[in-house]
Amino acid sequence: MELAALITALAFAAGFFLVPWATRELLLYKYLEINRNWNQSLEDYRHHLAFTHRKPSVDAERVEREMALWGRRQITLVTAGKLSFEKVSALREAGVLPTRPRARDPSLSLPREREVEQSYRLRITLPLRLGCGSFLAAAALGLGLSGASPLAVASGIAAGALMESVFLCDMRARIIPWQLCLPFGVAALVFSLSVSGPYGLLLSLATALVMGLALHATNRFMGYLSGCPAIGDGDLRIIPLICIFSGLTGTLYGFLGASLVMGLVAAVTLLFKGGNRKSYVPYAPGLSCWYAIGLAAQLAFA
Repeated sequence: MELAALITALAFAAGFFLVPWATRELLLYKYLEINRNWNQSLEDYRHHLAFTHRKPSVDAERVEREMALWGRRQITLVTAGKLSFEKVSALREAGVLPTRPRARDPSLSLPREREVEQSYRLRITLPLRLGCGSFLAAAALGLGLSGASPLAVASGIAAGALMESVFLCDMRARIIPWQLCLPFGVAALVFSLSVSGPYGLLLSLATALVMGLALHATNRFMGYLSGCPAIGDGDLRIIPLICIFSGLTGTLYGFLGASLVMGLVAAVTLLFKGGNRKSYVPYAPGLSCWYAIGLAAQLAFA
């Protein structure tokens, strides 16, 4: 009992101090990285047009094909309203997008780059710190009282801290960085193996594979219908990893719980925040619920 209390206190401290600070620094880094890569890709596209007098082709060699795929990706992002006004203007000037329409320009309603930059600046408040500390402490308390192995406890808490960072990034900047997905995947693998053994890990991996295929199929279908994928790239990366963490039972209950939470969030967005069917709804609340249910299910059925 004393050990569980110590683990809980340490987890609260990590959630209170470390998670908000690390997330703030990561968001600042991601904004610079994204813009640096985007500007380089745009410059490469411009040089190709100036040199060849034609747009890149997906049937060409690797470098040109990557340019063509990048250009298609920008069209998808514009359709989804995920680029700033300045970026859309730059794409039109470079020839990636058609010239500005004669009628009212729909890109005028897009956020300015300064607004996008501000969305990558996490303001650390006392309620935010308390929320992160309390969530991680609750996960640590459950792990500490469960009798799980030290490796399971450590990996479960680590996954919880990373999930908090995922939540903050998605809610603040509508992004789930791959820098969070990679360590979360490692923590999920260690946790699943520690709690369920080799057979449980294999079952978790199979569950993750099926879920990943289903998500990509759904995205392709929705992209065909509306021209815009329904599931973001970050969600596509993190959800199969949560399946590994949760196991088969945790995935079934976790997906149901996440769906209910997201249905509630969507309803609130529509009814009280002036949203519509095209409004972006971050999946972070559902992912956090899924983590909590998956953690409980793994410990209960271990």
